[in-house]
Amino acid sequence: MVIKTATRIKQAKKLKGNSEKDFFIFGDSNTQGFWDSKGGWATRLKQYFDEWMAISPKFPKHGFYYMVYPLGITDDTTKKILERFEFEAGKRMAWGTTEEIFIFQIGKNDTAFLNIGESEKNIEEIIKRAKRFSNRIFFLEVAPVNERFTRPVAWDKKCFYDNKKITRFNKMLNKVAIKNGAKVIHIFEAWRKIDYKKMLADGVHPNDKGHEYIFRKVKDFLLKIF
Repeated sequence: MVIKTATRIKQAKKLKGNSEKDFFIFGDSNTQGFWDSKGGWATRLKQYFDEWMAISPKFPKHGFYYMVYPLGITDDTTKKILERFEFEAGKRMAWGTTEEIFIFQIGKNDTAFLNIGESEKNIEEIIKRAKRFSNRIFFLEVAPVNERFTRPVAWDKKCFYDNKKITRFNKMLNKVAIKNGAKVIHIFEAWRKIDYKKMLADGVHPNDKGHEYIFRKVKDFLLKIF
């Protein structure tokens, strides 16, 4: 996608507050970008903001600096992210005037491998630790799956994903987020209202259209609040 310099400058002037921001996007294979020819929704978001900064040497005078770090790893759960996110974010932080923002896309693997009580405790701890760096903490809801291909999945006969468990997880996620001062980007019901199965590559992971949808959903959400 190509954004004209004049458009970038116009949009940058509308940004609220500190315009030097680091976005740390933690998640699983969906965040990593599986089955997207452009690297995944998080990489698309990085490209979008990179294009805002890249062309004109005059552009930095407008005080706009967004750095996006896609940090997805396949098979990650809330437990695995809890083990790594402080170290990985800390190594990338630009201390000083830069505002840190955490975005977590986690939970789908929790519904297959962890009990919901453990997931809830992990999310509470993730928020607690993230607040050491920033109060800007966001979670994406888990998107629905196509159960025709996920009970079990083709690559692991012991791995099952189903929408009842995902619904239960999302309900818990919203409750914990509200309780602890984090925000949730709502995905599940938005996908249910459209023919979401056409946006899945294998019943679990988004295809190009699915990643594009998530990218636009997250991008629009962020531009409204920053």
